[in-house]
Amino acid sequence: MIDIHTHILTGVDNGCKDYSDAGKVVLKAKSENVTDMFLTPHQRSYAGYDANGLKNIFKKFGELFKKYGVDMYLGAEIEYSRDALVKIFYKKLLTMNDTNYVLMDFLDSQEEYDIIDVIKEYKNHNYCLIIAHAEYLNLKEKDYLKIKNSGALIQIDAESIFNKKYKKIIDYLLSERLVDFVASNIHSSNVNYVMDKAFKEVSKRCNKDYADLVFNRNAKNYLILKK
Repeated sequence: MIDIHTHILTGVDNGCKDYSDAGKVVLKAKSENVTDMFLTPHQRSYAGYDANGLKNIFKKFGELFKKYGVDMYLGAEIEYSRDALVKIFYKKLLTMNDTNYVLMDFLDSQEEYDIIDVIKEYKNHNYCLIIAHAEYLNLKEKDYLKIKNSGALIQIDAESIFNKKYKKIIDYLLSERLVDFVASNIHSSNVNYVMDKAFKEVSKRCNKDYADLVFNRNAKNYLILKK
């Protein structure tokens, strides 16, 4: 499996507090058949580390974690703002593994937006948005369909599959095959890592081929092989 949304890069956001914490997450991921992890620290256009700063931190992190046998890639969970697109273009904000795929968080945005208009604007500039933890947005079912029809991809959190709060929308997204990625969005070793449990649940609800698509093949093709 490939986990495309994690906060294990230490000291850059509200994720893992130190290398020991991150190591526990990586070992747990490896035990659940995760072969690749994307480190996606929160990035904001107005604060925090820029792309070069994160690349330097990731380089050291990657060297220390080679021994774990899990391949790691750098990306970011970018908080939506009006100037984010310009900063992505000028490489101040990170895409996923230096592709044209952008993991974007709309939930914490401080600005008003029309998500469909944003998707189309990015598409016009040859970027594809991956909507981070889309279930949190609490949209109507028809709005999620519009998101997909507008050219964006949908990521849901593994833990949300078992959360009653999101049952209705998760059931809909899975039944209609609107999910493109399931990821952990893990911030600490103190919370459960449920990727394997989620894979088995999606295999049961849908089928194993679809589970492999959203836990593995989409990430490999789009974000690693860059097809």
